[in-house]
Amino acid sequence: MADDIASLAARIDRLESALGRLPKGGVTDPPPDPWPWPHWPFPRPWPWPRWPWPDPLPPGPIIDPAPFDLSQLTRPQLELALEQIKSQRVKLDAQEKAINTQLKHAK
Repeated sequence: MADDIASLAARIDRLESALGRLPKGGVTDPPPDPWPWPHWPFPRPWPWPRWPWPDPLPPGPIIDPAPFDLSQLTRPQLELALEQIKSQRVKLDAQEKAINTQLKHAK
């Protein structure tokens, strides 16, 4: 136990002497930059953040997307799509059956 305390005291003395040799007696790393992005070529925007943010696009009508081109799919992809539709249909039929039975009990 006494040997452990003596070795710890020796280590602390060595650390203190090493830290005493550093300029200003401590770590000389610069503080972290509050603006984490690169300084060049992007200038720092000021004031930041700006509110409200400018809307890049004016509001317009919501347009449906173009229909999906099925000619781009291979035969296995088309077969898989059919199986997925069938499984969804089974799931929806089961949900419909459960809702109908619940409606009958609710009356």
